[in-house]
Amino acid sequence: MNKDLLEKNKIDKFKDIFIKKKDHLRKEFYKHHKAIKTCKNISETSDELLKELFSCFANKNNKVSRSISICAVGGYGRKQLAPFSDLDLLFLYSNEVNLKEVEEFIQFFIYPLWDLQLKVGYAVRSEKEAIDLSIKDHVIKTSMLDARFICGSKKIFKDTIYKFSSEVRMSGYDLLKDKIAEREEKLVDLGYDYFRNEPNIKESEGSLRDINLIFWALKIFTISKRKQTSKLLTRNEKKKLSESLEFLLLIRCLLHYEARRSCDKLTFDFQHQISRIIFSKKTKDKGLQDSVEKMMKNYFFQIRKTKNLAQIIVRLIKENFEQNTQITSPKKINLDNIFSKFLENLINSKNSVQEERLMFEFSSRIKSNTYKQIKTINYFKEILFSEKIDKIFLLNDLGILQKIVPEFSKILDLPQFDRYHSLTVGQHTLRALNFLKDLKSKKLRNNTYKFVYKILKRNEDLKPLYYSTLLHDIGKGSGDDHSKVGSRISSKVLKRLNEDNSTISETRWLIENHLLMSDLAFKRDLGDFSVIKKAAKKINSMERLINLFLLTALDISAVDQGLWNDWKARLLKTLYEKLEKEINRPSSVVSLNEKISLIKKDIIENSKVITSSIIDNVSRITYPNYWLLQSKEMITFQIEKFFEKKKIGNVCEIRKRSTENFFSVIIFTKDRPQLFLDLISIFTSEKISIHQARIFTLADETVIDTFTISLNLNKNLVYSKKYLNELKQKLSLQKPLQFEKASQYNFSNRNFLKKKIEIFFDNKLSSTYTVLTVITNDRLGLLYDLSKVLLKSKLVIFTAKITTNGDFVEDSFHLRTEYGSKFTNEYKIKDLESQIYTMLSQKLEYVY
Repeated sequence: MNKDLLEKNKIDKFKDIFIKKKDHLRKEFYKHHKAIKTCKNISETSDELLKELFSCFANKNNKVSRSISICAVGGYGRKQLAPFSDLDLLFLYSNEVNLKEVEEFIQFFIYPLWDLQLKVGYAVRSEKEAIDLSIKDHVIKTSMLDARFICGSKKIFKDTIYKFSSEVRMSGYDLLKDKIAEREEKLVDLGYDYFRNEPNIKESEGSLRDINLIFWALKIFTISKRKQTSKLLTRNEKKKLSESLEFLLLIRCLLHYEARRSCDKLTFDFQHQISRIIFSKKTKDKGLQDSVEKMMKNYFFQIRKTKNLAQIIVRLIKENFEQNTQITSPKKINLDNIFSKFLENLINSKNSVQEERLMFEFSSRIKSNTYKQIKTINYFKEILFSEKIDKIFLLNDLGILQKIVPEFSKILDLPQFDRYHSLTVGQHTLRALNFLKDLKSKKLRNNTYKFVYKILKRNEDLKPLYYSTLLHDIGKGSGDDHSKVGSRISSKVLKRLNEDNSTISETRWLIENHLLMSDLAFKRDLGDFSVIKKAAKKINSMERLINLFLLTALDISAVDQGLWNDWKARLLKTLYEKLEKEINRPSSVVSLNEKISLIKKDIIENSKVITSSIIDNVSRITYPNYWLLQSKEMITFQIEKFFEKKKIGNVCEIRKRSTENFFSVIIFTKDRPQLFLDLISIFTSEKISIHQARIFTLADETVIDTFTISLNLNKNLVYSKKYLNELKQKLSLQKPLQFEKASQYNFSNRNFLKKKIEIFFDNKLSSTYTVLTVITNDRLGLLYDLSKVLLKSKLVIFTAKITTNGDFVEDSFHLRTEYGSKFTNEYKIKDLESQIYTMLSQKLEYVY
């Protein structure tokens, strides 16, 4: 057997051993769930493979092997190699060999690793290049901090690290600043990623990257100051870091193994898979959702610890560089005095990182009575009502908020298992407070808040608003109506905070009704006067309306980025103005004919082309709802575009509603069966989102259908005149598109968290219409399917409103029978409900 074949057989043997060892490590991991140990063993198993490969080459070319050092960097260098992570290598070579010989060696070395389907990231540098490049690039310098010798020339490695350490001693502070800036920039790119329901366990705040940052800072400090950092962290801090690292690596390893690839996004589907594995033997869970909730609560608890430790330790080291302050471990002292002083300094923005460290270390040991003292309560209220957003967040991060308001601890890490609420309940609440403080201090520069600013100025007593913002979701997780539960809990909280009965009463009412305006604005027909009248009677005062409007805007804004938009701002503004008018002047309610006459009069006065005779002609073919269920501006536009110009045939107009991607589509045409379905099929085929649809059938058998739409951003469309003209052409032709057969209800392979079908008929809400609400999983063709069932039952759709909440959509229809009456036959209602349920059940195929 020739030498090359012997060498190949030898390498194949090493590869087989490596595969068997990794498979053994995987089985051991699933058996014992020891993550740090597993990552260390994977790293060391990889070391063994590299050493064996190196020995094969050393036998071939002893000269080159003596002149090369192979180092592990990154997570591999820290011995935290996850199952499918990249193998990051640094090849250092001396001047005794030329680059061509080095490249031949690397080719020999890397190919077997690729054969094993390992992802190898590597850099090749001379000793001088390694130092020169690290001086210029802090990312390369960081990799040198993690560098660990594997095989080859130990002398080259030691010489390089010695020169590198000398460089760090001169520029350690700059490196630390670069790492802090890099981390802050990354968090900005990620967005508000802290406590997300589908977190990135490697990059999000409090994640593995923050643990890395702590150790980088400690290493920079050790090298720069030539001091050991073993006593820099307390035993408790080391324990917290170790627990967080173990848990985060446990999740990461399971993610890798379950995905069979490198994966760091803890999506809902993986949450279900992984929680089932973690808790399969340890607990007797009531169900899968309980184990997911338990796992995610632990995750959020761990990252909050890590986030706080990273901020505290890194700032301490940074201050040491800047001010040469001594870093000492916190010692047990008179905690009550320190706590009181900390709150006082926090109010005056004089709090120090040393104080924060003491609070983080010892806040759990402060006597419970201290949190109930009048002095503490007054400090807390001053912080809550201040315009500084960081202060209330700091109280939460240090565990103090939960001590003063123990009920908050129940929602702090409570996940919300849907794609609408992107944050935990606690973080959503704090974010809502953040928006309130930004509004108060005029830091929000978004034009969609212009009306909100205007209303905020009218608020004479902000206490109920602040308290209701802090406590509006305090009842979540109870299993009952969280608004009612939260109202009861808030009463207990505010009594402990020594609030007066008036503030408690107003806060309770706001919390119990905090979803009222959202329900009205996004699910009901705001042109239906009976709905407005009932809501105004319930609210009953301008003070409550102002606070409820502001709380609604804050609640929506804090759900996720982009959910507060121009469309929602406009709807809420319209609702507020209607309610304001009804609350202030309920006695001025006039008959429908008088109201319509006033509308017509305003239209004539504000239009340059509409005359009384034109209005009379339009009045002959329109019904009262045409004038009452639209804005005067929209009616004016329709008369000028369609009636005054006497256009015939199918006419379509598209108007941009604002600076955002919302459009009004108005279609003027002859009525016919299936018209509404044909129009919806066109929107659906174009993947256009419909937010509202309204249908006006006229006495001359023409129809005006109005739609509020937004174009799908995923299509990467340029909102050009060309595209809009093409859409107008399709809508004018009204040729139905067979999207049902073409798409077969393509869900784009998107799995839903859970199957949901809820159907409600309401004949009390409106005196004019039957209101049907359907809550179910969102998908292509949903509005088409629902409309088809309703029209088949000979029901007339006057208004449809569509509200998308992540995985779920809430479609609300205002209906009448073909004879113009409300739909009240109980037998027919049950039959229609059964038809809708059957249709929806058949379409929900992709559920976890």
